[in-house]
Amino acid sequence: MYLKEILTLPSSISWCELDYFKSEYIAEYWNTLTGIFLCASSIYAYFKNDGIATLYYSNVLLFIVGIGTMMFHATLVYIWQLLDEIPMLLIVIEYYRILTTELLLINHIQIYTINYTIIYSFVPIIIASYYIHPKLQVLMFQGGLVLSIILFFYTCYNINANLNKIFYKINPFNYVKKFDHKTLNTASDIELSLNDRYRYRYRYKYKYNKKRSSRNTFYNNNVIDTTKSIDEFKKYIKIKTYIKYHSYQGIYLLMFSLVVWNIDNHYCQHYIELHAIWHITTSLGMYSCNEIIRSYIILNNWFKSNKNFYINV
Repeated sequence: MYLKEILTLPSSISWCELDYFKSEYIAEYWNTLTGIFLCASSIYAYFKNDGIATLYYSNVLLFIVGIGTMMFHATLVYIWQLLDEIPMLLIVIEYYRILTTELLLINHIQIYTINYTIIYSFVPIIIASYYIHPKLQVLMFQGGLVLSIILFFYTCYNINANLNKIFYKINPFNYVKKFDHKTLNTASDIELSLNDRYRYRYRYKYKYNKKRSSRNTFYNNNVIDTTKSIDEFKKYIKIKTYIKYHSYQGIYLLMFSLVVWNIDNHYCQHYIELHAIWHITTSLGMYSCNEIIRSYIILNNWFKSNKNFYINV
């Protein structure tokens, strides 16, 4: 009997949608239905990962969130609420773990990190807080989720801010000799910004070296082929632009989702199904987070192929 009571405990939170209004079998019809978007986001991300095993666990967790979400809103039972909330928290912790332990990128920047196992220790506290007071469980979960999201985006921001430095550290053309195109005499060393280097190389390549079969520049008073360097630069810019796009998209979607979530929680209006919108925007935001991590893994593996990447690691 005690086990049955535990399995049928009511959820610690109720949403604005009228219970059993659309169906006598489903408590919150639209909240249950839109949970399928989370499962779809997980499946699409899985096939987009191109076999990157590191992201397998997070994709499985997102799929479990989708199942837990549908079961939670269909029954409003606490055990299904946990299947919705806990995997959601574990996904963000898993992303943070990948950034801080799996990627060597983190070793090339100065950043304060927290051992992800410490965050895991809060999970049983969140679960047990329900038995103290249901509202405490809500606050504990929301606080833990927000903290994990802040840590995740803080780490992403610091990695992204240092990508240029890491790229030019492992690239053999950290310093380019600027030369007079009329005399082709080397001048003093100058360190150019990312875009300046790009324009500089292409300007001299096309305007003054049209007859050359290879892409050449001056480095340490020697003419060397920069074909591979330019191609790598273009590849790097493409990946970094992709990361920037999904970073902004992920931040905007997740922030909007959190606002909608709290409005629906604290300022309930039965005629607005805001929590269903949260499911849709969150599924898109989680896909963007997956793409950010996937891009970092691609960059990390690419940089690892260069022996200079291991300097000072």
